[in-house]
Amino acid sequence: MMIFGGSSGIGLATAKEAARQGTAKIWIVGRSVQKLATAKKEIEAVERASEYDKIIVTAASCDTSDEEKVKELMTTIPDGSIDHLVTTPGGSMRLGNLVANKRSCEDVKKQFDLKYFAQLSPILAATAKMRENGSITMTSGILSRRTGRGNDALAVSNAAIETTVRCLANDYGFDGKHVRVNCLSPGMTLTGVYGDSA
Repeated sequence: MMIFGGSSGIGLATAKEAARQGTAKIWIVGRSVQKLATAKKEIEAVERASEYDKIIVTAASCDTSDEEKVKELMTTIPDGSIDHLVTTPGGSMRLGNLVANKRSCEDVKKQFDLKYFAQLSPILAATAKMRENGSITMTSGILSRRTGRGNDALAVSNAAIETTVRCLANDYGFDGKHVRVNCLSPGMTLTGVYGDSA
């Protein structure tokens, strides 16, 4: 399993649960070397389903908004070795209301870099790395359906993720590898972003 955004929040919680359920090899990818080191220790300390289960946790520092860095990281992964790919990066720029706050298209592009392209680039780079009958999970959020006020750009990027998942499900599902593609769309979740640990 390979988790982008695996050093904190939903990504780290996913890695811990995977370890608890018996996943033997877990890659976690994030930007902060320090957070990755802490997360690695936490995952390795998870109580396993069996005392005989062994786990190998590998941490890799990579800014997923830099597509070339993501491609470089993927060259270190053997073809056909990823059974589950999870993408959870997704910071909010808190742009507010696009019209009232006089935001530009460039502002919206920056939000897309943080949430949308930071998740799409690992998937595109991992095409040859996915194992047959594996899975991909992207992470959007409830704002795609309940936009509220002041979260326009984030809501739109969430919706773009959900549409992309439908497209990728067709692409990967019928390419001979039968890779499943799903979307996790949580509501408000207590993670480090809101001052609590996942």
